[in-house]
Amino acid sequence: NYITQLIWNYDLNNIGQATIYSAASTSAKVIGLNTALTFTTPEGTGSKKFRIAFSNGAGEIQTTNYKTFKYREPVVDYVPSIGTSGGPLVIYGLSFGPLGNTYLRDVRVGNVTCADATVTTAHTAITCTMPAGSFLNQNVTFTVDGQEATNGTFKYSYLPPTITGVSSIDTDYIVDPPQAQFLARNKK
Repeated sequence: NYITQLIWNYDLNNIGQATIYSAASTSAKVIGLNTALTFTTPEGTGSKKFRIAFSNGAGEIQTTNYKTFKYREPVVDYVPSIGTSGGPLVIYGLSFGPLGNTYLRDVRVGNVTCADATVTTAHTAITCTMPAGSFLNQNVTFTVDGQEATNGTFKYSYLPPTITGVSSIDTDYIVDPPQAQFLARNKK
């Protein structure tokens, strides 16, 4: 027996969406005593049904039953903090899908939506826009083709506010600290 085709993303309700790959294009081969096979999966996300077509060498083609392949779920590795005024946020990790936002859904930090999310580096970076705000230790969540991202131990925090200047206030008089409490109570 030898492999002739890999029929990928097969769905009985939408046969037209299936893609047929030649065995050579996926490096498909039978290994062991005809008990296992290996092949290179096409780029993708989520889970896909597939079957394998074999030839017995006498011109007869046989196919396996449909099997399901599940791509690795998205994983957030790192998100550099941004200032409390908000702005572009980049999420780094794995299994984010191809460029664009076809499979990307509901990108959030804590309970705040990160707007206009898109995969900007295939499978490894998402860019979105955070509103102004402040919080500490929040999960970054989203789904890619139905698979929820995992954070591991990573938690996101806005950068702390920065003091850029101090202005003095108008005072009636200057006192040293021991007298300040007395004057504050008696000032009208």
